[in-house]
Amino acid sequence: MLTKKTMKEILNRTSHAITVDDFDLISELDELACEVAQVSKLHRRLLREPFELCGILFYPLTVAKSLWFNEKIIEWEVQPVHHEPFLFWLMSLPNEQGVFDQFCKRKQADRAIRRFSRRLTCSPDEIAETYQKCIGSSGGGSGRDVDYGGMIAVLLREYGGTPDQWLCEEPIPRISDLLRAYSERVNRENAANSDVANGAKQVVSQQTLEALHNLREKRNEIIKLWTEDDGK
Repeated sequence: MLTKKTMKEILNRTSHAITVDDFDLISELDELACEVAQVSKLHRRLLREPFELCGILFYPLTVAKSLWFNEKIIEWEVQPVHHEPFLFWLMSLPNEQGVFDQFCKRKQADRAIRRFSRRLTCSPDEIAETYQKCIGSSGGGSGRDVDYGGMIAVLLREYGGTPDQWLCEEPIPRISDLLRAYSERVNRENAANSDVANGAKQVVSQQTLEALHNLREKRNEIIKLWTEDDGK
């Protein structure tokens, strides 16, 4: 995915006609893109971290939650207008085994949703952003954001923006600072996993950021080379 995206951008900028002589350069670009696009265990763990809104912790949507949601809206005949509030409440439940056991009947879930709604004092934009974060980055590797790599998915989930912003535009030192700040926040909020979180700063900033820097350099090298060659 990342190689295809990068090549499309290069070709749009250069209008170059690829020949067999270009295969080595493309192979080098692909190797670097694969390094950036990896989704490590660390990335998956960070993507599973909850985040707070209005004093409520929200958790990324999982397959188990999706299946339970689809089952209950049919079994309980939940009207379409109530689907999104139902799902939003569902994302406030911890991703733990047995979390649905206390909601065997609809009236139990309805009471919980009413209590949950009274605690929400945030704006519609904040709710929409939270909803998008939960749905957009599950950490499972199948979301479109994760196709660009675990590091990009973490940045999108925590800071928003677009894949292009983080892949091509944002200065590497700033990305490093943001990832470090995120890791430190995870450290504070999850002291039990502090050793893993400290490792996050090293793995993300040193390895993946170096790969992103090299990918940008190779991209610029190819653009310059193909522009010069086609201008002769």
